[in-house]
Amino acid sequence: MIRQQRTIQAAHDAYEDALLRGLCREGALEVAAGVLRKMRQEQMRAPAKQPKQRRQRRPTIRVKRVYEPPSNADGHRVLVDRLWPRGLSREAAKLDEWLKEVAPSDGLRKWYGHDPERWPEFVRRYHQELEAHRPLIDKLSGSHGVLTLLYAAKDTEHNNAVALHEFLNRPSKRRPRS
Repeated sequence: MIRQQRTIQAAHDAYEDALLRGLCREGALEVAAGVLRKMRQEQMRAPAKQPKQRRQRRPTIRVKRVYEPPSNADGHRVLVDRLWPRGLSREAAKLDEWLKEVAPSDGLRKWYGHDPERWPEFVRRYHQELEAHRPLIDKLSGSHGVLTLLYAAKDTEHNNAVALHEFLNRPSKRRPRS
C-alpha cells in the first residue's frame, strides 16, 4: 500500500513538474507514464523483502509563482524574493517562511534586470552567492516532504526561484579526504 502511494505521488510530481517546465498536458502525461514504467521495472528487479535502509531523503522541490492560489500539495511554502510581492497581503500569500537572505543580492538582481540573455551568467553568479549561505541552504534542503519555492517575477523560466531549484537539486560536491 505504501509503495503504491509512493508510486502515485512520484507520477503526480513528475506530471506537475512537466507542466511547470512548459509541457502540454499530453507531454506531461507521457512523462508521468514514463516514471510509472521505470518504477514498475525497479520494483520487478528488487528482491521481495529488503531490509529498511535509513537514508536522508531530499524534499520534493517545486517552484510556483506567489500570486497563484495556495494548494495543499504545496507543502512548506517559502518566499525566496528579497522584496515583498506587490499588491499581495501576507494573509493571501499563506507563507510558512520568507527567506529573503537566499535571494540574489541587490547588485546581482539589478544587474540581471530579468534579461534572458544574461540568464546563464546570472545563474552562475547566483550559485556562487548561495555557497556563502550554506546554513540556510542546508535548512531548505533538509526539510522533508514537499518544499515550494515562491517567487513574484512574471517570467516563469528565468527567475531566482528556478535558479535556486537548480542549485538545491544539483549533486553534492563531496570530495574524498586524502
